[in-house]
Amino acid sequence: MEMIELLRELVKAEGTQVDVCRKLGVSQRMMTSMLMGVRRPGLKVLRAIGRAYPGRRKDIDAYIWGNADGG
Repeated sequence: MEMIELLRELVKAEGTQVDVCRKLGVSQRMMTSMLMGVRRPGLKVLRAIGRAYPGRRKDIDAYIWGNADGG
């Protein structure tokens, strides 16, 4: 899964971009940049996703290691 897709899913599940930003500890500007593909999430953001959404750790691993099937 691409990280943009994952971020969009998180926003949809939480209801607002602001809610996800708060959970991850990132600014709305940073989130918008990532959602638009202008910036890629760094290690801090990836770790925050893993902490806030433990069920998505496989997606994060797949993103880091380039394993498209998530496993």
